[in-house]
Amino acid sequence: MRKKLNPNRMELFRLRKRLVLAQRGHKLLKDKLEGLVQEVTDLLGRYKTLRRRFDQKFTDVLARFTLATAIAPQGAVAEAVSQNASTAELEVETRRVMGVALPRFYPPAQPEAYRYSLTQTPPELDVAFEELRKLPDALFELAEVEKTLQLLAHELERTRRRTNALEHVLIPELQEQRRDIEQKISERERSNVSRLMKIKDMLMAQQ
Repeated sequence: MRKKLNPNRMELFRLRKRLVLAQRGHKLLKDKLEGLVQEVTDLLGRYKTLRRRFDQKFTDVLARFTLATAIAPQGAVAEAVSQNASTAELEVETRRVMGVALPRFYPPAQPEAYRYSLTQTPPELDVAFEELRKLPDALFELAEVEKTLQLLAHELERTRRRTNALEHVLIPELQEQRRDIEQKISERERSNVSRLMKIKDMLMAQQ
């Protein structure tokens, strides 16, 4: 239901001001939308590359631990892994891109050396642990990019909705209201001029 407006110059001035602000906001949102699309597009290519690399590294690590398990005495690899199990805190910072708070992950420090019996385990386990040492950096880099993509995609959709609302709803509505008031004011002025002309003619006829 359209809001009923008073067709006067004060209302017209208010509408024109709102229309200018809406058009300015629409331009800013369109610029932001284009920037977000570019960011997401660039980041998507990087994410795909990182995902392939991580999947390959993870597969390699599993393969090396599987090989070590096959060669080592029963339970030796599982015991070595449990001896090196530990907890660590992930350091997270945030940065802002186009008004969006994005995460930056800093992986925890790796142990200087893994502790396990060298006499009970094969050399393949040493290689497996060395490959495992490289995995957290790749994992957290991938996680950072993936989370960033999710946040930017959410902001992109939110910005697109706001841009469309301005472009297809608010701005056309304000333009139509402005035209209506301008038309009514113009009609009123023409009516006033016509009335004044009649009064003038009547006064002149009485002279």
